[in-house]
Amino acid sequence: MHAALAANFEQKCDTKVDLSLNGVLAVYREAWATLSTETEFHDAEDPDALGKTGETLVAKYMEEAAPRIEPAAVEMRVEGVIAGVRVKGYIDLLDVDGCVIDIKTAKARPASISPMHHFQVATYQYLTNLARGSGRIDTLVKTKTPQLTQQTFSITEQELRAIRTIYPVAQALMRGAVHLPNRQSMLCSRRHCAYWRHCEQKWGGEVPET
Repeated sequence: MHAALAANFEQKCDTKVDLSLNGVLAVYREAWATLSTETEFHDAEDPDALGKTGETLVAKYMEEAAPRIEPAAVEMRVEGVIAGVRVKGYIDLLDVDGCVIDIKTAKARPASISPMHHFQVATYQYLTNLARGSGRIDTLVKTKTPQLTQQTFSITEQELRAIRTIYPVAQALMRGAVHLPNRQSMLCSRRHCAYWRHCEQKWGGEVPET
């Protein structure tokens, strides 16, 4: 999905017009054909069904969200120094108003915005004046009838203070080879992490199944 929608917005930066749905789906299918052969699926997952679901969600986004987005940059590299720490990253999608847009999928409608999204957009705001402190999470929900949820938010001075505080601490821990578990991360699960047994053995607690 990321590859297909990025292809659309990359050319839209120049042409100001979205690709045709067939064109976007062609990019999706090509990317899926490659990635699905490299992916280890859960026993309960059907790769063909997942691929079709992805197509439906891409079509949903192209119909409801894409026409209203005026992109300024796609996969934009940003870098700089925050509180003495060199930081770099990529903004997936930035619109002409300086809003950072992140596109995600979920099994259920999100109830809130993750603190990590605030942290991420605060980082982008600090590193480039093109990101003007506003963000939006566009979540495609994989229900029987696909849904699109859009959540907007702004970055406060307190959140900018957080990045100036946390990056130096994180760097110190890394240099000291101290790697604390992040059980709130969306990637912290037995499905996504091959080291979950080691993590439970060393730190205790339970790594979630999914």
